[in-house]
Amino acid sequence: MMKRCHVYGKKNCEGPEGWENDDNAPWYDPKGKYGGEITGALVNGYSAKEVLDYFDKIEGFAKYCFNRAHSSCYAYVGYLTAWLKYYYPAEFMAAVLSMQDNNDDIAYYTDICEHKMGIIIKTPDINESGVDFKANGKSILYGLGSVKGVGDAAIPEILANRPYASVTDAIERIPKKAFNKRIGENLIKAGAFDWEDENRLAILNEFHVARKDKIEPFVEEGYNDSLTMEFEKESLGTYITVKPWWDEVAVNQKITFRGSIRKLNERADKRGRLMAFPELVSGGCEISALMFSSVYAKVAIEVSNNYLRQAEVEFEFTGKKDEKGKFIIDIIKMVMKNK
Repeated sequence: MMKRCHVYGKKNCEGPEGWENDDNAPWYDPKGKYGGEITGALVNGYSAKEVLDYFDKIEGFAKYCFNRAHSSCYAYVGYLTAWLKYYYPAEFMAAVLSMQDNNDDIAYYTDICEHKMGIIIKTPDINESGVDFKANGKSILYGLGSVKGVGDAAIPEILANRPYASVTDAIERIPKKAFNKRIGENLIKAGAFDWEDENRLAILNEFHVARKDKIEPFVEEGYNDSLTMEFEKESLGTYITVKPWWDEVAVNQKITFRGSIRKLNERADKRGRLMAFPELVSGGCEISALMFSSVYAKVAIEVSNNYLRQAEVEFEFTGKKDEKGKFIIDIIKMVMKNK
């Protein structure tokens, strides 16, 4: 069908000079007698009746061929996707996670894995992890490529020289550019050496001693769940080993809690009114929130001024969590100010 259209429309011949402005020329149709769709065929010498008859046929076919062809393909792909998700959920979600390019999306899908699909998410392991997320039974192992600061150039060197007996062994065998201070610290904070010692401060101390870094050693006895959460948020962008209290709040559940504003972004809504997207800190965890313009308008000056001054301020929030984990603030008020 398309080949025949090309034959009709192909410019095998040209009309006489000035044919574009000749109202009497059979190939010129300024008044829409034949329709612009067949102009090329008329120029090529085909009769209007022949081409119009053919155009009527393909026009009728076009009314359903596009939808049928595409819907069939989408239905087939949809069936394969559903089949893979049902029979190989861990492998399917590992692939989904590997496709994400920002921490917010990774956190969103890891939450789905753990709370809706019963899939356990594990921190990266320098001896077991690949570049991407990897399924292992009913669990998914974090990929090294999703650890902050571990770039594409470093990962091949890390993979090529393993397994490692300790963090000191890794320092001795991995080229320095592929296991520098930043990369090493982020991998340790992400839990990539937990098999050696679950106290990540102890591993950090070993790391700096092996590198001969001139820094004050960490107090290993001070390692706790809050620090684990801080390390993982910093290196992975989400919490894996220890879950924050916020994780247990149900969607649409109304709650009140105290916290401080760590970051504040403003954006205009469709009506040009300012709404806010604060990053809250409460109980050792960071919470993404939003305030619609109707709420933010009442407290915008107070909130933004205190945030910009970096004042130590605590607020009380009342609201609910949406399906993506954002906290929709209904009420906000300052309840305490520390000097």
